[in-house]
Amino acid sequence: MSKLRLVFFGTSTFAVPSLEELAKERDIEIVGIVTQPDRPAGRGKKLTPPPVKRKAQELGLAPYECTQGILWFTCRYVTTIILCVQINTL
Repeated sequence: MSKLRLVFFGTSTFAVPSLEELAKERDIEIVGIVTQPDRPAGRGKKLTPPPVKRKAQELGLAPYECTQGILWFTCRYVTTIILCVQINTL
């Protein structure tokens, strides 16, 4: 049986546990990770990567940074897309 290939979308700490669990699965191959770009943080406004990007790099996966409002991401042989969304309320 072939592995399930997926693209993971996420940015915040909320998405990290999902990414970790998916990376552990032997039947799943993560073929792409899409996240927001680094943002200035702290007093020095140093560019800081989002939590999903840091975790992806720890796992040896190269994340794609979504620099525009809408990203059209195409990957051959992807059978499933897992979308992890954080909703901010005012």
